[in-house]
Amino acid sequence: MRHEHGHGRRDAVPRRSYVLLTSTVLIPLLLYGAQLPARASNTWIAFSTERDGNHEIYVVRPDGTGLRNLTRNPAIDTLPRWSPTRRQLVFWSTRNDEHAFYTINADGSDVRRLITAPPDTYGWAWAPDGEQFAFSS
Repeated sequence: MRHEHGHGRRDAVPRRSYVLLTSTVLIPLLLYGAQLPARASNTWIAFSTERDGNHEIYVVRPDGTGLRNLTRNPAIDTLPRWSPTRRQLVFWSTRNDEHAFYTINADGSDVRRLITAPPDTYGWAWAPDGEQFAFSS
């Protein structure tokens, strides 16, 4: 969270902050994430599947072409959500023997761990400004 002081300055803060909410509060945010439409031929749809015997994050064009596995990791990678800019995804994973949220670029590059998450996390969403996200556990 950003804190403003009386002199108009802002403290340096991490770019994203994370908030744990109850499912009652989270429902409207999940609807926001679920309603992102496929807008153009260069728009990708992200999803998780076990088609290769392990939960992985894939992307595909709305017309079914261009299917790509982004994660290719032996851990469980699931619950992908596009950032509001659609340049990144955040997903839940069991990498490194822990349950955590990670970001990945739309091309599958630059995987980064964000925050540890409880193993019973079942939903989350970006804030519309792309600076925060919330999850429910």
